[in-house]
Amino acid sequence: MPEALICALTSTSFEDTVRRAVALGGDADTQAAIAGFVAEALYEGVPESIAKETRAHLTPQFISILDTFLERYRIPRS
Repeated sequence: MPEALICALTSTSFEDTVRRAVALGGDADTQAAIAGFVAEALYEGVPESIAKETRAHLTPQFISILDTFLERYRIPRS
């Protein structure tokens, strides 16, 4: 957890944060998830290009779940 926070607090962008967390190695997916969550708050969201690319890799069922979550909690879609 501390490493993920350091990545977020020393980064210059959302993408930089996630790249730093992945570069740590080890349990990179967990580190990147934590760092990305913090970066989303710091940088006011996920960049549209990253959100769009990510959605392109999701199944229709998962997109439906994600959209329901976003609507329920009034989170703007990227």
